[in-house]
Amino acid sequence: MSLPEVYFDDERVVFEGAAPSRFDELIGLLHGAAEAAVRIVAEVRVDGVEIADGDDVGALEKLGRIDVRTISVREAVRRMCGGFARRLAETAEELEILDAEVLRNAWSSRRARCIAWAEACGALIQETGAASGREEVDPWRERLETGGAAVVGAMERWVEAVASGDSARVCVCGERELVPALRRFEAVFAEIEGALG
Repeated sequence: MSLPEVYFDDERVVFEGAAPSRFDELIGLLHGAAEAAVRIVAEVRVDGVEIADGDDVGALEKLGRIDVRTISVREAVRRMCGGFARRLAETAEELEILDAEVLRNAWSSRRARCIAWAEACGALIQETGAASGREEVDPWRERLETGGAAVVGAMERWVEAVASGDSARVCVCGERELVPALRRFEAVFAEIEGALG
């Protein structure tokens, strides 16, 4: 079986002994090499096309070239925190728009949208927990925990307001509690991104 050309951070990979026979084996070996170098695989390209984890790329022998790029763990954490900051900003903006719609439109037409927003926001807040386990964020750990708890508390009160059907209460809770909590949490992630850059 003929293997494609394999490059790891622009260096050609030469396998000693038996070469992997499947794409997932090959990528597993390269992930292991990245870990050993205290790096993280950031991008995999097959014949010039970026692929995501789990993508089916077909038979290994039909591929021409595989490029794997890695980044430092610090850079990965920086990117993760920057992504969280941007997503939290978008989430706060969506809530501001939703609050305005709740005031202008019939409650029955906005209730389902409020519930969907709450589910998406809750999932995002859960994802942000991935950052607090990283040693790179130790100087911000307390602020992350406090910020996350503040968002969760404000979110619980906002969800109670949604459940009550009181559109004025939904808007007040969103404007005075939840949006500011999201913005403060966003600011911590943005600060971490800047400091790690």
